[in-house]
Amino acid sequence: MRNILKTFAMTVIIVSLLFITACDERTTKEKDPGPGHQPPALSNTPDIVVEINFSLLEASELTIDYQGNQVKAITLPDLIDLEEIAELYSYQIVGADGFSPRTASQGGYDLVWDDFATGYLIKTDSTSYRTYYPAFSEVGNNGFNVKNPAIFNLYRSIIVEKIDGESVVFELNILDVVQVDEQDAYRLQDLITPYVSDTPAENEYFFVDHTGDFAREPISWAMMTDGVFIIETGRTFFPNFNEGWNRFRNLQKIYISGPDTDI
Repeated sequence: MRNILKTFAMTVIIVSLLFITACDERTTKEKDPGPGHQPPALSNTPDIVVEINFSLLEASELTIDYQGNQVKAITLPDLIDLEEIAELYSYQIVGADGFSPRTASQGGYDLVWDDFATGYLIKTDSTSYRTYYPAFSEVGNNGFNVKNPAIFNLYRSIIVEKIDGESVVFELNILDVVQVDEQDAYRLQDLITPYVSDTPAENEYFFVDHTGDFAREPISWAMMTDGVFIIETGRTFFPNFNEGWNRFRNLQKIYISGPDTDI
C-alpha cells in the first residue's frame, strides 16, 4: 500500500510539472509573437541633427504659464528650419547630458511632427531651459519635458496606419537598402510587416504626401512588392507598373484598407 501511494504521489508531481512547463511555454509564446510582429525599431542614425539656437528663445516675446509662473518661451517649430518638409521626419529630443525620452518611463518613442510641434522651449531660470508639452503634462506624461535640451535628431519617416487605426512609425534608415536602376532604395513591402498586417495581399494601400493629399488611386499588394522608395530623390518607383507612380514625392503616410474598410 505504501508503494502504491508513493507511486501515485510521484505521478501527481510529474503531471504537475508537465502542466507548469506547458503553461510557461504558452505564456512565452504569447509574450513573444515572433519576428515581424513587434513594432519597428527606432533608428540610431539621424538624417538631420538640429542644434538648438537659444538666442532665438532669448529674442522671443512669447511667455506661457509654467507651474504657475509666466516664463519666456518659443514654439519648437520656430527652431526647425525645414520649410515645408518638417512633417516628413520624426523627432528625438536629446539633452545636454545625453538623456532622451526614448529611455523615459513615460516616453519610449520619438515624436511625429504633429505632436512635436505642440511643444515649447522655455527658460525656467537664469541658466536652465527645458522642452515643455502642456497637453502631455495635463494627462501626466512628462517624458518629453527634457531639461537643458541640446539637439533634435530628425529621422526621415513614413507612418503606416493599420486597419484598426493604429499609426506605426517607420524610421526609414533601419530598413535594408537595395539597388534599383543603380540607385539606393528601400522596398515598400518592408513597411508592411506582420505587425502591420497579417494579410497584406488582401489589402489596398493609399499613399498620402506631406500636404495631406491622397494619391489618385489605391495601390495593390502586387505593386507594393514591386515598388521602392528612392533614397536620393525621395520618390517612389515601380519598375514594372505605370510610370505615373514614379513621380509620387514626399510620401508621408500609407493608409491600409481591407475588404471591409473604406478610406
